[in-house]
Amino acid sequence: MAEGIRIEGIGKRFGPVPVLRDVSATLAAGEFLSLLGPSGCGKTTLLRILAGLEVADAGRVVIGGRDVTRLRPAERDVAMVFQNAGRAGGDRADGLAAADRRRDGAVADGHTRRRCRSTDPRAWPRCACSTAW
Repeated sequence: MAEGIRIEGIGKRFGPVPVLRDVSATLAAGEFLSLLGPSGCGKTTLLRILAGLEVADAGRVVIGGRDVTRLRPAERDVAMVFQNAGRAGGDRADGLAAADRRRDGAVADGHTRRRCRSTDPRAWPRCACSTAW
């Protein structure tokens, strides 16, 4: 089995609050893991530690057989993409073309994005000003 990712005894605190306590897992190359849990339970913190965007207080991260615990993000050859559209800045699977038209201020029946009352781009598809788009 080719070595993929190994996390060993990862611990992280934010001030007095423990977020991760002794988290360990091993994934072979090609496997993937789903992290499920309520808001604030440490899922994103663990991913940020794997990517090198956050420093663990305890434990180590091994990727491809190499200890990357103290390496900078650019030295890890790891990327992180948010699934939640709110974190990524918009739903990319639905409405890319419509978003491009709105961004470019496309005109339809005299309405433009600039005339829409909402400042939240996620509301534009539901806005009365955008029904003709």
